[in-house]
Amino acid sequence: MRKKTIWIGGLLAFVLLFTFQYRRVNASYPKKSEIKTYDMEDKVKLGNVEVKVLDRYIKNFEGQDYLGVDLEYTNKSKDLNIARSNLLPKFYQNFATSIPQNMIERGNEDELFDQAYHLEDLDLDKNSSKEITIYFQLSKEGDYFNNLLLNGEYYSEIRQDKYDDGILYYEVIDLGDVYD
Repeated sequence: MRKKTIWIGGLLAFVLLFTFQYRRVNASYPKKSEIKTYDMEDKVKLGNVEVKVLDRYIKNFEGQDYLGVDLEYTNKSKDLNIARSNLLPKFYQNFATSIPQNMIERGNEDELFDQAYHLEDLDLDKNSSKEITIYFQLSKEGDYFNNLLLNGEYYSEIRQDKYDDGILYYEVIDLGDVYD
């Protein structure tokens, strides 16, 4: 009986210590989240650049389905590079994230996609627009949230204010059901 009491006491102490440590480690982590969602038809302002989704579709390359997203970038300011300026979105499908798949390095001309870009292909002059197609890997077909996750540096003040209030904040462009 004494061994059982000691064992239960030790287990209870472990559970209490674990709970205390867990709460202490996660005390400063936001408990809520807020996502500002733009429609596909919206022009989204990221700094001095506007981004608009023109179309989205599924395309198969060598047996793998990819989501193609046609984007238009309009630059209202100085010359820049879309990739170097962190203007390329990530594709967020439920809890899976995909980066653009059709960016290739010089010298690697054996590309899989019908449209691939070198870094310098993404230069955008002042007061000009450019249309590009980005391909993202898809998860299996299902009832998923399909969004383009925008880079947080373009809404960092709002994001930090929300974080200080205990809220994780993101901005996304809703792509709807990509399988329709």
